[in-house]
Amino acid sequence: MPMTQGNPKMLHEDKMLFGISANYNVESESESTNDFRAGLEFAMLKDRWYIAAEAYYMNIGFTKRQKIHKSYNYWGGYAQAGYFVAPEWQVGLRYDFFDRNGTGKDGLLNMPAVAVNYFVPKTNIKVSGMYQYIGRTGHATQLDRDLDDLGISTHTAMVMLQYAF
Repeated sequence: MPMTQGNPKMLHEDKMLFGISANYNVESESESTNDFRAGLEFAMLKDRWYIAAEAYYMNIGFTKRQKIHKSYNYWGGYAQAGYFVAPEWQVGLRYDFFDRNGTGKDGLLNMPAVAVNYFVPKTNIKVSGMYQYIGRTGHATQLDRDLDDLGISTHTAMVMLQYAF
């Protein structure tokens, strides 16, 4: 969770955000892809709670130089919640999903996560620890699921230090 998603200085405030985004990236050198991206986002701070969700869509269209005449569509999203159990300690849950194979082929990434954040008092420093499971699901057969690996780690643990200025 980024530094802005929960803040010990705002434990008694109510804030809400809605967002819509879209962009189109045209590759001017004809070397790679022309991409369209769109998304919807919601976030809310309510006392000690932080809740957020986002859904997104992406279309990748390869240029003629790539000699791939297909375009691919991807979608995904996440939902997460955080709660301050003490003024400097926040616990969080997150669930991500992503259609990394494109809509033309079965297979989703299924990624639940848990996090613990510590906001160092009187500084703009946050120490964050997170564990995430990355699973593959939605394939037509077990063999398709096994072949759809591409070297992605199943278990990920990280500790991160963030400074906001």
